[in-house]
Amino acid sequence: MKFNIHGGTSATNKIFPGGFKAPGRAFKRVAVLCMAALLAVSAAGCSVSSGSSSRNSLSGSQEKSSFSTAQSMSAVPDYQDGQPMVVVLNENHAGFSESEKAKRRSYVSYNPLDSLGRATGAEVIEESSELPSGKRGSISEVHPSGWKSASFPGLVPGGSFYNRAHLIAWSISGIDGSSVFAERDLVTATRTCNTEMIPYESQVVDYLKNNPGKHVIYRVTADYHGEEPVCRGIHMEGFSLEDRGSLDFNVYIYNVQPGFSIDYSTGNMRLTSKAWAEEFTKTGNLQESWEAAGGSTEGSSGNAPASSGSSGEKQDSSGGSSESSQYFVINTSSGIIHQPDCSSVRKMADHNKKISHQSLSDLESQGYKPCKICLA
Repeated sequence: MKFNIHGGTSATNKIFPGGFKAPGRAFKRVAVLCMAALLAVSAAGCSVSSGSSSRNSLSGSQEKSSFSTAQSMSAVPDYQDGQPMVVVLNENHAGFSESEKAKRRSYVSYNPLDSLGRATGAEVIEESSELPSGKRGSISEVHPSGWKSASFPGLVPGGSFYNRAHLIAWSISGIDGSSVFAERDLVTATRTCNTEMIPYESQVVDYLKNNPGKHVIYRVTADYHGEEPVCRGIHMEGFSLEDRGSLDFNVYIYNVQPGFSIDYSTGNMRLTSKAWAEEFTKTGNLQESWEAAGGSTEGSSGNAPASSGSSGEKQDSSGGSSESSQYFVINTSSGIIHQPDCSSVRKMADHNKKISHQSLSDLESQGYKPCKICLA
C-alpha cells in the first residue's frame, strides 16, 4: 500500500507521496513516521506554519460541524455542572467535505504545534492492516501544554486529575512517547474527558477490524479559548468511506472533571463539590452522582476563576438550576425533550444525548416532542 504523508495541514504545506511498499505492518508504520519526520525537518520554515492562538481547526478550508442550529464548534456553550459531558454535533454526522469522503489512500497527518506550543489537531485515513500491534511505549516524558501532575485519591477515578490524552489513540496511530509526533498528539485532559473519548476510538478500531480493506477517515481537534494552554474540549469525527458512513459520528467532549473547577489559563484545579466528586468516583455516573450530591457546587466545573484574576473569561457560579444555565436534554434517537433531572435521562446512552439551550417552544417547532413524564 502507498501512503500520503502530510507534513502539516496548513494550506501552504505540501503533500508528500510515500511511494513505497512495506513488507510488514510494524515496519510500514515506522517507515511512514520516519519519512514524515525527515520531510518535516527538511521543509522547516517553508512547509509548516504555526497555528493561531484562536480556536483551532485542522484547516481553514475544512468544514466545521454545527451545534444545534449554529454553524461552528465555537457555538458549543460553556459547560454547566450536571449536564452530560458529550455533546452530539450536526445530528451526529461527521463534517467531512465530499472531496474528503472520496479519499481512499491511507495517511496520518498531525498539525504542527501552534505558536503557543499546543497540540491542535490530527487526522488519519486507515484500514485494518495498518493498525498497530505490540505494546505501547511510555508517554510519561511528554508534557503537553498546561500539564500539571495532581492526584486526588477518592475524588477522581484512578486518582490522577489529568491524563496525557492522545488526539489519535495509540490503538489507531501507534504513536507513543518515542515518536517525533508525540508532542503533536498529546493534550492535557481530565481523567474523565480521556475516558469519554474511548467509546469513539473503539468504534473506529472495531469497524476496521470487522471490515478488512475498508477505510475510515478520523479527525480530532482540540478546542482552545484564546491563549489558554488547556483545551476546553475535544471534537471527534469519524466516517467510514467505502460504505458511505455506516460508521459516522460527530461529538464534542467537554474537558471537565465532576466536582472540580479548572482554570484553563493555568491548568490549576479547585475542588468545588467534594460530595459530587466522591459519588462520581464511586459510581461513574455523572448525573446520578450530581443529584446525589445535592446538585450544587461552589463555582462551575467548566470555568474556574483565573488565579491571576485576568483570564478574560466570564466568571460564573453554576448550581445547575439558575435561569441562565437552563437547558434541555434531547434524546437524538427518539426525538424526545427532557428536563436534565428526568429519570429517563439517567437511562439514556451518552451518544444519544444532545444539550440545547433553546426554549421548549423553539424545540417543538423543530419537530421534537416533550417528555410525558418531566414536561407533562
